Amino acid sequence: MKIDIKTAAILLFLIFAALRGGDSPSPGPSPVPDVEPAPFPSSDLAVLIVEETEQRHQLPPSQLNVLTSGILRDYVEESGGEIRVWDQNVDSQYAAEKWREALRKPRDGLPWIYIANGDKGHSGPLPETVEETKYLISKYK
Repeated sequence: MKIDIKTAAILLFLIFAALRGGDSPSPGPSPVPDVEPAPFPSSDLAVLIVEETEQRHQLPPSQLNVLTSGILRDYVEESGGEIRVWDQNVDSQYAAEKWREALRKPRDGLPWIYIANGDKGHSGPLPETVEETKYLISKYK
């Protein structure tokens, strides 16, 4: 049986591809989950925003609106949750343990948002707008 050069080249290519795993993509990093584990225990929706009140003047107006928004507070409360906006140095000794624990969590900057609802939640920088914050919270309702 004679094999022409073109057929031999194709066969060699197929053998080589099979040996190195073909053209399938190599496994990459795992996708980032859309919902994270809760940063603090809470059986119901709980949102804590930590800020430095003395630095409010440095925030963009849209983010300052997040800190003072009645719309956001109503949104969380209508969802059966609780929300707190606290200075990082607040005296929390009389607050419920879940809030004290959330306040003790590490953060990379301010303002920072913690969300917990059962075993899912979020810890990260505060979004720039009320709508972005509502969207983030909606993932954990």
